[in-house]
Amino acid sequence: MPQLIFALICVVAVFALALRRAPLKLWALAVAVATFALLTGLSSGSFDPVPFGIAAIVGWLPALVLALLAVP
Repeated sequence: MPQLIFALICVVAVFALALRRAPLKLWALAVAVATFALLTGLSSGSFDPVPFGIAAIVGWLPALVLALLAVP
């Protein structure tokens, strides 16, 4: 159930950012927060240490790309 609530929050956040025509910096921040929540287990109601590995790098890649594109 917590994963469903987290998914709904992410969908609402995407729609809110799109409707407000948010700058790319905010999109990068939103993706980074969602990635952090998924990797640490906050989306399921617990907190685990941040994992390091290929899966974590691939998870952080979209936030990093958006952050780099936001730099003028």
